[in-house]
Amino acid sequence: MKYFVFPLFFLVTLTSISFNCSENTVDTTDLLLPGRRDYIWTIDSIDYENLPTFIELKSMWGSSPTDVWGSHFTGDVRNCLWHYDGTAWKRAVEGTPITDPSGGSAIVGGVWGTEQNDVWAFGGTRFSNPEREAPFVMHFNGSVWTEVVGDTAKMPNGYWDVFGIEKDHFWVTTAEDVFRYKNDEWSRFLIRNVSDIPSISVYGTNVYLTNYLIGIDSLFLYKLSGDEFKLIDKTTLFNGKFGAHGLIVLKDKAFTFNENGIYSTSATNGEINTGGWSLVVSTLSPNGLYNSFVRNEKDIWAVGFNKFPYQFN
Repeated sequence: MKYFVFPLFFLVTLTSISFNCSENTVDTTDLLLPGRRDYIWTIDSIDYENLPTFIELKSMWGSSPTDVWGSHFTGDVRNCLWHYDGTAWKRAVEGTPITDPSGGSAIVGGVWGTEQNDVWAFGGTRFSNPEREAPFVMHFNGSVWTEVVGDTAKMPNGYWDVFGIEKDHFWVTTAEDVFRYKNDEWSRFLIRNVSDIPSISVYGTNVYLTNYLIGIDSLFLYKLSGDEFKLIDKTTLFNGKFGAHGLIVLKDKAFTFNENGIYSTSATNGEINTGGWSLVVSTLSPNGLYNSFVRNEKDIWAVGFNKFPYQFN
């Protein structure tokens, strides 16, 4: 099972910010005020209960400052799902389908939701007799986690990125394919260049993703056309004209991130101008940016391995 993820080395708590929307869902309301910058930042880490190792989180989502979920693929399955209650981070795998002994070795690496009683976790399961792998998805209804059962041929096995549109409608990428969940039905979309799909973004009916092959210095940008993703742009993975991570598409702008910084181009009603990419922000360290949080089109955050978050307002 391929779990290619970039961890967040620091958990950064931002006070006075709303957590009631997806990390990727974009509010396109007109006449929005620029995002505020008077936040108070504190640094937190999962070091409670005398844990023997530092815990990394790839994915975080919360409905409020006292209800935040975090997940990451890890060697110790007990550390793959955590919950923050406003005071401390605590292991959250106990009592979930992850610990079901009859279900193989399950693990999750991505988490997303729309409200406190509607949270999703994405991962995979390994079975030993016979040896095989299978998708693993579970859902939290505010009280208990239950495994989501469906056509496993159309469900994600692993996790790279999620873009939430609304309740019961979201996109998930893995190391090989991209999946859509809508109204209790899964759909699977194949990508010609099969490898990592680190970012996906949706604006209206436009669905875009980035894709690259391990060991090859090439990065691809795809757009959904009908039931097929088609190549619309290509560059080098390192020092190219756009980045692989944090793809964001708005009404009149598009952004991507990578080790060098933030790239931007114009868009017309969510249609990306592939000829206008430029590096608009160079990061202050060589570690780069890998994740993003979008409150609305005038309040976008980019974070990564270094200690400098960036905001577009």
